[in-house]
Amino acid sequence: MEECDDGNQNNLDACTNGCKNPTCFDGLKNQNETATDCGGSCKPCSIAGLVINEVDYDQPGNDTAEYVEILNTTNAPISLTGVALALVNCSTNPPALYAPFTISLAGAVSINPGQYLVIAPAAFAVPGGVLKVNFAGPGDQVQNGSPDGLALVNTTTMTLLDALSYEGSCGAINIPGIGMVSIVEGMAANITDPGAGALARIPNGYDGNNLATDWVLSNTLTPGLANVP
Repeated sequence: MEECDDGNQNNLDACTNGCKNPTCFDGLKNQNETATDCGGSCKPCSIAGLVINEVDYDQPGNDTAEYVEILNTTNAPISLTGVALALVNCSTNPPALYAPFTISLAGAVSINPGQYLVIAPAAFAVPGGVLKVNFAGPGDQVQNGSPDGLALVNTTTMTLLDALSYEGSCGAINIPGIGMVSIVEGMAANITDPGAGALARIPNGYDGNNLATDWVLSNTLTPGLANVP
């Protein structure tokens, strides 16, 4: 049955050619959206950049398969000079960096559009074409909360590129070379990796600058590949 009928063949107005009302999931820019299925009355449009895309910080037993995945969601290569991942202990007051404090990504040189970089133990295998930076140790490099956080920073430009606070909200953190920053984007959310699965941006790479809507617990681990629910 028709949901609507406007008597024309314009697929981008208030009634699609399939006689359906516009939604935020129909793959069409057909209402007050600023881009396809985002902006206006739909969710905010994703912000292109270098993002923390997937995190598995807890596994059953020893955490020897933990990883942090970085993704370039822009349409141009990004230099990794000065780019580092800061590890934040949010259970202290004030929050503080913990060893190894920051992990430099500069050794990977640059990351291409749509390319992934995985930070993981040396023995952790990644798919072909995926950049890799090793943790200093074989396991237990990323704290399990609660809460804790991660900050992707550029010490050359003195900017916070992306952040994630998990298992509760983290207070502001003073990162050397960057200054005081918040690692809770938008609305706070208590997202947790219970030992199975990983924290992931869904849809893959989506960054609406809102922790509560950008991140979910995925039951499928996809280091170096697109996230799935």
